[in-house]
Amino acid sequence: MTDTPKAAATPTEVLVDLLKSLPDAQTKPLAGATTLKDGAGYPGELVALSQLNDAVSSVVTALRDLKVSQVLVVEDRALLDSDAPYLTLTRQFEAAGAQLTDATQLVEEFESPSGEVRSKSIGTGAAQIALTGLGAAPKVVGEFADVVGLFRTSYTVAARTVSATGTPLVAEVAKAVTRNLPGVALRVDAFTATPDPQDSALMQQWVQLQTARDELARATVSLQARTAALTAAHDRLEGDRSTYVAAVVDAVKAGRPVDAAQALVADVDEKLVAAGPEAQRAKAVLDYAQDTLTSVGTLLTTAVTAPPGGRAPLQAAIAREPLHTAAGHVLFVSLDSIGADVITPASQLAKSDFARYAGGLQVSWMVYDVARRAVVAANVKRQLGVATLDLSSGRVTINASTELV
Repeated sequence: MTDTPKAAATPTEVLVDLLKSLPDAQTKPLAGATTLKDGAGYPGELVALSQLNDAVSSVVTALRDLKVSQVLVVEDRALLDSDAPYLTLTRQFEAAGAQLTDATQLVEEFESPSGEVRSKSIGTGAAQIALTGLGAAPKVVGEFADVVGLFRTSYTVAARTVSATGTPLVAEVAKAVTRNLPGVALRVDAFTATPDPQDSALMQQWVQLQTARDELARATVSLQARTAALTAAHDRLEGDRSTYVAAVVDAVKAGRPVDAAQALVADVDEKLVAAGPEAQRAKAVLDYAQDTLTSVGTLLTTAVTAPPGGRAPLQAAIAREPLHTAAGHVLFVSLDSIGADVITPASQLAKSDFARYAGGLQVSWMVYDVARRAVVAANVKRQLGVATLDLSSGRVTINASTELV
């Protein structure tokens, strides 16, 4: 039996059969969704950071308009707190210098050939006021040392934490200023070396105090010996007087003449009149000098002792010294917020070969005129950028960069 040939399918029948072979779009989607798991948003972070260039452009414009000659870039909005150690140490160093001068003069005058001490009550008046202030110096300096650490911003991008030790915003500002304003002297807060004494009045004060303290310490060596000798001589006279008075009493009891014994008592009393005040003055001068050595030594040590996690008061004060020795400006910059989103494409009809990233940030800044003690410029910039990553070639294209008002 011969098979009957099958008739050729019509075009319509072919199309129907083809459609039947396709999966149901509702229940069997075609492969093509691009899935980005947690932590895969790093390109978005870079997109966000790429907006810094536009965000800091207004800083350059403001500095140019203000005709700034030198500027300090800080991330520390609490400038008053971080500036306090400079004023505190300056005043305490001045008081310590005056106290050292006063104590040294007293020692030298007492050791002079005339042996006359200038008329003043040791340990009272201006000298005692200085001594009282210096006695509190370690506590005061210590309190200020607790606040000299800069308050940094914590930067968070999605699940990523960006360390503030290498702040991208400060680097971006420094790049913009040095590139567009080459005549401006730019300093970045805490990114500097300790100046030589000849370049810092505060360092000169510290060194001079050390030298003056050493001179006073040397001057008190001979005073200590003289005070000890005067005290010993006075004590011997007191002992002699007790002996002579006892002799007078014994002579009276025995009915013997007392003229000789009384003469000895009178002689030693005359010597005590001269020796007593001199020994007391020597001790007073020595005590004041030793108190000065102790208090100034404590101040000098405290000034260079860093608290846990912070900077030494002297180091913190030096960081702010240029603001007081030369007119300039402080530029406060802050990366207030930064974030990134992944726009995940998914297609049911074709394979996705790209991913989009959106990144944005907010930057704020203020310019402080040190001479005028006022904020002279400020701005807040909000930028949003979108980029496309070609998954096949790895090429990234910036689609848009928008400033949000």
